[in-house]
Amino acid sequence: MAKAATPPVLLTVFYDGSCSICRARIAIYKMEARRAELAIAWRDVAAEPDALAEFGIGPEEARRRLHVLDPDGTLLAGADAFALLWSALPGYRRLGRLIASPGFSAIAHAVCDSGLAHALHRLRKAFRARDFRGREARGRESAAEGRSR
Repeated sequence: MAKAATPPVLLTVFYDGSCSICRARIAIYKMEARRAELAIAWRDVAAEPDALAEFGIGPEEARRRLHVLDPDGTLLAGADAFALLWSALPGYRRLGRLIASPGFSAIAHAVCDSGLAHALHRLRKAFRARDFRGREARGRESAAEGRSR
């Protein structure tokens, strides 16, 4: 019986596995890729510091931005890499096309290059934690009121 041929790799994604935000997003992208049966190779540059050395990219720069290698051997970074990856994933195709469009491309590059995306994520996480602590405290107050009646 012949073994099923492995499809050629569509994209190779280089991400920073030491970054919790990156790991969480990549886990979602991996799930989407599996669901769509896309042959995407995932390489953690924290575990493979020299993964991008052949492109002249050192470990520090490799961890700083998402990098995607297309089937033609073109390496994209930052917003361009996200646009290519998202364009391949069924649940993200519209977003990928949107950030690749001329009007949004400049904004996407500014957000990726400035580190604003990480800052916004940390801010959102802080607000969620504060909101959770607030609800938890209100829950204890309600329980205490119930016992005093």
